[in-house]
Amino acid sequence: MTLTAGRGGTVSGGGRYEYNTIARVEATPIAGGGYHFVKWTNAKGDSLSTNNPYTFVVKSDTAVQALFALNTYFVIAESTEGGHTAGGGWLYDHGMQAKLTAVADPGYDFTGWTAGDGFNMLVSTANPYVFTVTQLSFTAYQARFKRGDVNADDRIQSTEARVFYTGGVLRLVNLSGCSVTVSTISGQRILSLRPDSDDEPYPVALPAGIYVFTPTLRNLSAKGGLLPFREIGKFVVR
Repeated sequence: MTLTAGRGGTVSGGGRYEYNTIARVEATPIAGGGYHFVKWTNAKGDSLSTNNPYTFVVKSDTAVQALFALNTYFVIAESTEGGHTAGGGWLYDHGMQAKLTAVADPGYDFTGWTAGDGFNMLVSTANPYVFTVTQLSFTAYQARFKRGDVNADDRIQSTEARVFYTGGVLRLVNLSGCSVTVSTISGQRILSLRPDSDDEPYPVALPAGIYVFTPTLRNLSAKGGLLPFREIGKFVVR
């Protein structure tokens, strides 16, 4: 009996068997290689069994191959109060790089990524956090946020500036005097607007997703003379 192994593992149990005797073959993934056993096939590629070890009665000269496949891991990312995440909820093959991004709500600061039981282990303060997915890496992460210090960026909240999308119309509320950019959650800028009233409608077709709006004051004497500010919020198109 000829016994071979596909990429990612080894086999044992091959060799010479007497007619009508029982052969026992076993497949073993290479430790740390990121593969798992899938099935046994014959020389034509036909499936024989998914059992491991695999036993069968030898009736003639035969060839058996063990097939292995890369492990896949489902990586999730959640968040505490004060923000949201992007990049989780995907399947990754062993050895691929995952990228998790934390987005803080207005008035909050990102403090780090945690994992482990109860998310009690700090794994990184990088944002975005990029890592190689293996059987040794965590598959569930939590982005943590805390309330930040009040500054000029936050004072705009007293005006209740906001953006929302309904019925194919993007509405900008309390943002007159500002230049407003709208970007995807990944940072791609898709709109640049200059509302002239405190309830400005813009008919526009937006695909479903999460969007970030970033206003900048056009006139520093407007709205109390606040300096230009960064991202103040997000909205969802369903």
